[in-house]
Amino acid sequence: MRSERRDSYHRSFVAMRNALRSIIFNEGACTRADEPREPENPCDCAICVAKAALENEGDWRFLGWNPDRRFSMPRELAIVEAWKHYFKWSGGKATGGSAPMDKMLAEILGVDADSIDARDWYVATTVVQWLATNVGQCVLDDAGYVRRPSTEGHRSE
Repeated sequence: MRSERRDSYHRSFVAMRNALRSIIFNEGACTRADEPREPENPCDCAICVAKAALENEGDWRFLGWNPDRRFSMPRELAIVEAWKHYFKWSGGKATGGSAPMDKMLAEILGVDADSIDARDWYVATTVVQWLATNVGQCVLDDAGYVRRPSTEGHRSE
């Protein structure tokens, strides 16, 4: 099992390395820019895929324990998406790292921003996801919080 995980990480790193080389070699230009396509359909050339992956580099922070479960549990998916939206919308764009989101979590936890690591994100996201479970909802109800379904989507900017 451990070997499979290591091999999976290795394949991911190799794929990203190759994509980054492609970006550098082509000076960041899409290799299929001259092909017609619908605006809502993103290009799937190596450069555009790598750029999209880099834009979402901070998403690892919002995995937590058992992220696959969310897709069968809409309430858990909704609360984690709201958690992610809060950090991405409020934290702003990272500049060479993800300091804005790490700083926000550090303020919530009451620790120094430099001490935030992957484990902090894992635990925080897992707790947020757990709050959407039936047991988590019971704890919130006992604490006086009332669940109010969202009537509108997330604001986007």
